[in-house]
Amino acid sequence: MKYAQPKPHHSASSLLMTFAFVLGWACSDPIEPAYQDYQAPAPIPDPTPEEPDPGVTRPDRPSIATNDLPQGELPTAPEVNPAPVALPTEPLTPVEQPPAPVTPPPEPTSPPPHKVYLIGDSLMVGATNAAKAALEQEYELTIHAKVGDSVSKRMPYIEEAAREGAEAVIIQLGINDVGGGCPVAESTMHSRIGQALDTVAAARCVFWVNSQERYVTGPYAAKLNCSAPVLNRIIAEEVEKRDNAELVDFRATMDADPGSLNSGDGLHLNSAGMQAAAEAYRNALASCR
Repeated sequence: MKYAQPKPHHSASSLLMTFAFVLGWACSDPIEPAYQDYQAPAPIPDPTPEEPDPGVTRPDRPSIATNDLPQGELPTAPEVNPAPVALPTEPLTPVEQPPAPVTPPPEPTSPPPHKVYLIGDSLMVGATNAAKAALEQEYELTIHAKVGDSVSKRMPYIEEAAREGAEAVIIQLGINDVGGGCPVAESTMHSRIGQALDTVAAARCVFWVNSQERYVTGPYAAKLNCSAPVLNRIIAEEVEKRDNAELVDFRATMDADPGSLNSGDGLHLNSAGMQAAAEAYRNALASCR
């Protein structure tokens, strides 16, 4: 009886020997010249962490190299010693500042006078209507004027003004006292005018109206051209002695154009002169504050 013959079994060692033989044969053949000079490319190095940016180096502060620090430790700023500050050895002298300008407070102003007295002779008589028109709407006005009266004859009305508490008094007297011409009894006139001013010393303002000095026509011209300047000087001297008294220089108005403000007798006032007198009274009172 015939038995079938088993196929030969190749062992692992025989396979390895066979592969080594074939490989040795293949390597024994020459390689084509085109490939003999071939060189393998250089291996690509493993990526390394980028170098840290050293940053901007300041001359007064050293740079910090973080790669020199142990892993996980934060850098610390180097200690900087500030330059010493020189302190003054002498005490400081304060700088003197100029004083601020001081604005003086405004001077207090009083209300205008309310109760006003006008006391005079024939010159004021002529100006009465003009004075009332100019003053009655602003003031409580009282006028005592009479033709031919002197200072002494008008004293009762000056006393009334003081008694009634007049705040302002205007006096136009004296020309009848010196109407006889020169010489003038100067001591008597000083006494009369001074007494009148002292009587109203409590009034806020007292005004004395002086006289014209240049008379050009009429029976009084020669005598008054001599005595009127003396009268005006005495009035000015007595007014100067008292704080509440002022001079109303009506002479300047009358003598600016001699005779132009006089009536036909050369002494009394025409209509223009009356208006000028009322305006002088008004200006005087306006200054009483």
